[in-house]
Amino acid sequence: MKAKEIASFLKAEIIGDPMKEVTKPGYLHTAKSDELTYCFLKDYAKDLEAISKTSAGIVICQKRLKDKLVAMKVKPTLILSEVPKYDFARVLEEFFVKETRGISPSAYIDKNVKIGKNVDIHPHAVIYEGTEIGDNVTIRANAVLGAEGLDYGRGPKGDLKRIPHMSKLIIQDNVDIGSNTTVQKGMLRPTIIGEGTKIGPNCDIGHEVRIGKYCIITGMTLIAGATEIGDYTFIAPHSTIKNSIKIGRNVFVGIGSLVIRDVPDETTIVGRPAIEIEKYREQRKRLKELLGVKS
Repeated sequence: MKAKEIASFLKAEIIGDPMKEVTKPGYLHTAKSDELTYCFLKDYAKDLEAISKTSAGIVICQKRLKDKLVAMKVKPTLILSEVPKYDFARVLEEFFVKETRGISPSAYIDKNVKIGKNVDIHPHAVIYEGTEIGDNVTIRANAVLGAEGLDYGRGPKGDLKRIPHMSKLIIQDNVDIGSNTTVQKGMLRPTIIGEGTKIGPNCDIGHEVRIGKYCIITGMTLIAGATEIGDYTFIAPHSTIKNSIKIGRNVFVGIGSLVIRDVPDETTIVGRPAIEIEKYREQRKRLKELLGVKS
């Protein structure tokens, strides 16, 4: 695979040898001269340093670094991109990965389940009655979809009566659900996983949760029932989201956060309980001052 073929596929500019050839992808810091990699460390200085040090044959990197990289005369052939990680994924999918999709014989699929086109269901996944799955969905090993959630009414003597879940689970197109993740169906209205959303392993998504499109819900996240999450939101690992709250569009929830109240659009929150990152930094600063700790 030559650099000019990759650049042509991406409709991208090349710096360096267009005939440079690679045979496989590699990790930026350990790649060899016959390997393709990408660089997107979200810090210009670190990007420039990493590209100058890598032994990779071809690097897909940020277009805005062009002038500095040309001046540095770095060794790898460069392919310039606005979205290096995304374009690297496109190249792998087009040239290097030969994926076989289908439904594993060991998956359990209940009656009245609707499954779209090109769906990939891995071993020992369990999909309960009434679940609707869109096109190009991936359901990884041991995921449980459409089970009932935990919801009881308490009687006058303290006894508990389960409330039957009469609704369903809707998984829209291009969703990826990680291994060992549970997504519960709705009680009186559907649980909905929006188009293009990716959910990591070992997550628990409660009944009647509604997740927007193109969100990333990373591993070990718990989202309690009836919470709504806007489009393009990122939830970092080990986060816990309270029931019946609204998290806006394009929100970033930091690692290990405990979210107990509504979050507006375009907000970054961290901590337990989670607060806006500016407030968190101010609180940390004041605490250090009180303790006499130098930054």
